[in-house]
Order: sequence, then C-alpha cells, then structure tokens
Amino acid sequence: APQPSSTSSSSSSSPPPKTKRQQQQPLWISPKNQIDLENVPKCKYCGGQREFEFQIMPQLLNYLNIDHFEKDSLDWGIIACYTCSGSCGDGSKAYFEEFAHCQNIIDPEKIQSEKIQS
Repeated sequence: APQPSSTSSSSSSSPPPKTKRQQQQPLWISPKNQIDLENVPKCKYCGGQREFEFQIMPQLLNYLNIDHFEKDSLDWGIIACYTCSGSCGDGSKAYFEEFAHCQNIIDPEKIQSEKIQS
C-alpha cells in the first residue's frame, strides 16, 4: 500500500519543479483545412517556433446568441490558437500578437464557388 507523504510546516519549502508542456494537437472536426505545425508562421518578435496552446470550440456561438439561420452568420468548426514557444517579451508589453487558424465547418472552396455563381 502506498505510504502517505509527510508534510512539513516549514515556510521555506521550495516550489515544485517546472515541467515542459507535452506537445498537444487540436481536436480537428474533419481531415480538411487542418494546418501542420510546420506551416504555422514563426513568431514575428523573436522568430521562434509557435506551438499549439488552446482551441475555441463552436459551442461558444451558443453563448454569443448568434442567429445560425441568418445569411453570412458567424460560424466555425474550431479556432486553433498557437503561441510563441519561447514566450518572448521583456515584460514591457502586456500582449503580443499570436496566430489563430480557423477550421470551417463548410468547405471554403464550396463557399467561393457559390459566391462566383451568385
């Protein structure tokens, strides 16, 4: 049986060691319109590689009260957000531009051909 760990009441305990994030990938909704990590643009501030950070799921649209039946309504499959792997910055600027890739539910080529035919 595992032994319970002892706790120390000392206030001089060291912080837990930092661990490297595991390389994660977005949960794509289809095999179409995915982006490979090598095609994600490099950081424009330091030139470093970007890595997948998080994704925004389409369920957010329900909370935005979007009328899905309206023509040209806002819609997406997922939005995959990539950030600089070096977390660049000198602390003088709060926000840095990163990269987001939108995987649409509808095939973009189909949308373009429908616009041309209209």
